Amino acid sequence: MANMRKACLFYIYLSLCPALAFGIYGDLITDRKGPSYACQLVSDDGGVCSGTMIAADTFKTAAHCLKRKTPEMLSLICPDGQTFEVSEVFSHPDYKAALDKKQVDVGVIKLKSSYVGEVPAPILNESNLIEFLASENCAIWAYGPNIESLKAVGKFHGVFIKSYSFEKSVVVLKNPTEFIVRAGDSGGGLFCKNIQNKWIDVGSVYGHDFLLSYIVRNDKVVNFLKLHISEQAGEVYKPLYKPLKRKKTEQIRTSQNPIHFGMRYKVKPFSVLSLGDKIKGVGDQTKVFFTPWFEGADFVRGKLEVLDISPLRYLCDENVICRGIFQNVKISNERLIEIDKSREDFSFYAHY
Repeated sequence: MANMRKACLFYIYLSLCPALAFGIYGDLITDRKGPSYACQLVSDDGGVCSGTMIAADTFKTAAHCLKRKTPEMLSLICPDGQTFEVSEVFSHPDYKAALDKKQVDVGVIKLKSSYVGEVPAPILNESNLIEFLASENCAIWAYGPNIESLKAVGKFHGVFIKSYSFEKSVVVLKNPTEFIVRAGDSGGGLFCKNIQNKWIDVGSVYGHDFLLSYIVRNDKVVNFLKLHISEQAGEVYKPLYKPLKRKKTEQIRTSQNPIHFGMRYKVKPFSVLSLGDKIKGVGDQTKVFFTPWFEGADFVRGKLEVLDISPLRYLCDENVICRGIFQNVKISNERLIEIDKSREDFSFYAHY
């Protein structure tokens, strides 16, 4: 199984394997007052996932977070400090046999006690969901380290969603910048704000590949969800049309921000590159640099430095560069980011 997952990482890019949950990219939301009902799922074997309360005693997450898990192994921790024990675990009935698991990667957990506080019902209606996503007031709220706080494993983050498309049962997100929530965001909710300024759940994080992230839409798994929540979940909300405040990310190279030969750039996580006649990739390391000495129409050549090891060490195989210095590497110029010296802190990885 471990070898298969290692091989999958690179071939994800070629769409030959299901995506793995490594990270959501986007601008971090300046307002950290996220939904208190977006909680962290913790397993006694060390696993960590994210998810959303969809009723007072019901929690939605990714089905792959529940594989080989019993209720006794799991617990829930919410941002407001509430904690819960688990009584029952349910995965989508089609998940195990599905060839394309991202279409049905959703699970539900029943709690031994109820969440104290308001839990807005999720959006299950297709037209309502599409309307909310069009409001440009949506974000992923999940747990995991990001580029700004690498030491904060399990930290709660909101990541603004810039653009998306639909593919069967999933929302497909582009990964436009370097900010990332990772290694813990599986099952995390995609939320949009309603007219009462409340975060409303519309879907769950499935996983990611080199270029895209995938969110399972609630309306496409509505029959499964309705088995576990009350009829109030059919409520139709009105979206809030007011742009979220968000931080600016590190400067992305554009035609107005040209490549400088001999200058050292950061490389975005999960980038694909050419090393000689071989196509390879880098994983979710952050201490990956590129110094260009030639620029083509949409690519550069130069020196690649991979100076830290991915925290997800099973990613290392012949197709994924985990460490080393390499010359004459070809990479898309859009995968390079100018370095902000004030935020170069990689000490987190010394603990892995």
